[in-house]
Amino acid sequence: MSPAATHAQPLQYFIHYDFDALRMEIAGSLIGKAAQKAYEAWRTAILMARRLPLVVDISYVTEADEVGRAVLRCWQKKEVRLVTSTSAARAMADLSLSAHVAGPTAGNPAYAGRTEIGAADAKHLFSVV
Repeated sequence: MSPAATHAQPLQYFIHYDFDALRMEIAGSLIGKAAQKAYEAWRTAILMARRLPLVVDISYVTEADEVGRAVLRCWQKKEVRLVTSTSAARAMADLSLSAHVAGPTAGNPAYAGRTEIGAADAKHLFSVV
């Protein structure tokens, strides 16, 4: 087991269907298979959400690996409103979205062609609450 794996917090996510939006709250380590499962849960949820706005709260995400960063980029491309109430989560997401990294695909968000997302674009994706 790697040292990073011993400190990883289990990923938890909650999906709420409100009258005005589909909301997903995420807490813990957005890494590996857990990040992939959260992405798949989100894809399933949006099928039932119809045309509701999509909001993902990443305030309590503590870390993200390449898969987790790809999930964040996927949500950014899908115009999901990412919100955070912590500066640490905001900084992590800003770094994930502003780097030269692989973009997501519909089947697997971790692998796809290369895309560039500028830091200026990333700043418009978040709401601090």
